[in-house]
Amino acid sequence: MASYHLSVKTIKRSAGRSATATAAYRVGERIECQREGRIHDYTRKPGIEETFILTPRMPRIGRRICPASGTKSRPARPDATP
Repeated sequence: MASYHLSVKTIKRSAGRSATATAAYRVGERIECQREGRIHDYTRKPGIEETFILTPRMPRIGRRICPASGTKSRPARPDATP
């Protein structure tokens, strides 16, 4: 019988970390983040044989994008300045 294992690590922007950079590193790909205006390129990282994303509608998605690319930035509070 197969057993399931899940490992979760928190990535905090306040600590200077980037979820986009972390995702690019883990999958060994080039990901452009429009929010940061940076390109994270880890295509030369050795040891990665295959990566893919599973979604309910599509079995595979070939292109990865920054998770924040499709969202609009807004202030955290209504009285905060943008």
